[in-house]
Amino acid sequence: MMENERFWPYWAATKRLVVVLALICFGGITLGLIFSHLLDEFRLFGFPLGVLLTGQFLVLLCIGIVFWFTGFQDHIDTHYGADEDL
Repeated sequence: MMENERFWPYWAATKRLVVVLALICFGGITLGLIFSHLLDEFRLFGFPLGVLLTGQFLVLLCIGIVFWFTGFQDHIDTHYGADEDL
């Protein structure tokens, strides 16, 4: 495990990225669940919009956040010289 002081900024940047993206995911899920009953009045493709939002969009949001994480983490790795040579 890297316990050297020179790696602390790298881990701080990684931790900050994880916290921000987790808050976005948590906020999207929370808001989707809170307001889904209000959106059920509208229909899209015959389904209530609240059901589509909570059942489909929020899952896609979290999957998208995983892909965003890998892209942002690559930038952090490159910036701090921790990128992999393939």
